[in-house]
Amino acid sequence: AGAVGSSLTINVGPTVVGAVTQAGYLYDPGTIEANAGNTLTINIGATAELFNSGTIIANGGTVRVVANATAIASGYAPVLGFADIQGGGTFEINAGFSDVVTNGITAVAPTGVTSNYDFTDTTSGNTLKIDNIGSFSGRILNFQAGDTIDLGTSLAVASVVYSNATGVLSLDNAAGTAVAALAMGDGAFQSGTF
Repeated sequence: AGAVGSSLTINVGPTVVGAVTQAGYLYDPGTIEANAGNTLTINIGATAELFNSGTIIANGGTVRVVANATAIASGYAPVLGFADIQGGGTFEINAGFSDVVTNGITAVAPTGVTSNYDFTDTTSGNTLKIDNIGSFSGRILNFQAGDTIDLGTSLAVASVVYSNATGVLSLDNAAGTAVAALAMGDGAFQSGTF
C-alpha cells in the first residue's frame, strides 16, 4: 500500500532450530495485496512452501510467486486459496502443484485443493502469467474479454478447444494432441474451437 512504484519481497526459506534445519513456510489465512503500480514478490526457497488458504490480490499491482525448483510440493501448497486479479493487475506464478503419489501410483492433485485464480472485475488488462504451465493445476474463474492468460513460453499450438462439459481449455498441436490445458472454473463459453 506504499507510494506508486513501491516493492516488497518476502523470502521464504528453511531455518535452523538448534542444530536441525527445518523447512520454511509462509501461511496466509487472510489477505495479501499489491495495490496499483506496486510489486509484491514472494520467493519460495528450497525446502520451503507457501500455504495460501486466504487471498492474494493483484489490485492494479503485480504479484509474483517465484518458487525454487526444490521447494516443497513445487512451492505452492495444494490448499484451497484465492489469487484475485483486478484493477489491471498482474499475478505471475512459476510454482505449481506436484503430482500426488500414493502407493506408487501418480495422480493429479485432487479436486477441491487447488488454488483459484479469479479475475474479479471487468477492468481490461487483468493478467494471469503462468511461467510453468506443465505443473499448473489451478482453476481459472471469471475469465472474460479484455483479460489475458500469458503462458510465459512458446508452444506449438494449432487449435484451442474448449469443452463446456469438462470446463477444460485445451491447447492442441497440429496432430490434435494437447500440449497444455487449463481448468476454466466457469465462464459463458461455448464448446468448440476458438
